[in-house]
Amino acid sequence: MGTLTKQQLEYARQRASGTTSQVDAYMVAYPKAKRTSARTLAKRLEKKPEIQEEIARLRKKTETPLVLSRQEKREFLARVVRVNPLEIDPDDLSDPNADLIEGVTRYYNKDGDHIRTVLKMPSKEQAVEIDNKMAGHNEPEEMNLNLGGGVMVVPVGGATLDDWEKEAVKVQAALKSLTAGGEND
Repeated sequence: MGTLTKQQLEYARQRASGTTSQVDAYMVAYPKAKRTSARTLAKRLEKKPEIQEEIARLRKKTETPLVLSRQEKREFLARVVRVNPLEIDPDDLSDPNADLIEGVTRYYNKDGDHIRTVLKMPSKEQAVEIDNKMAGHNEPEEMNLNLGGGVMVVPVGGATLDDWEKEAVKVQAALKSLTAGGEND
């Protein structure tokens, strides 16, 4: 295994934390990089065996009885999303999902008869959001720009044909410069 640079070590540390996307980790490790090229460059880093080994080493280092493993966290989040609150008995501590209950409110009528119980549960939406971050699912979809056919700009307002052609040339040049930008790690 080759020696990792300071930036590569920081990238691995960010990725091992479990809540940082590839792009965000890359931007922390390489703050001068362009965000537009960070996705491609981060994918390159992720493929390097030294980086994979360092991420695995750092993740393993945090797996102690006092710290939840990445897998344990994701399993908990999956339970939050999948549980049906109507199937939980708040009075049965042996219920496998009783630990998900954050609070119980019981309502009684004026005669003192129990009429309903409301359980406060973790947010399914937040659980999905956290799990998406941990899994890196918040990464933008990869877009492949093929500029071979040119760019068509639609005139707005009182634009003339000359204005339209000039704007189309400017936009096409700008797009070509974006795809020709230097990428390095």
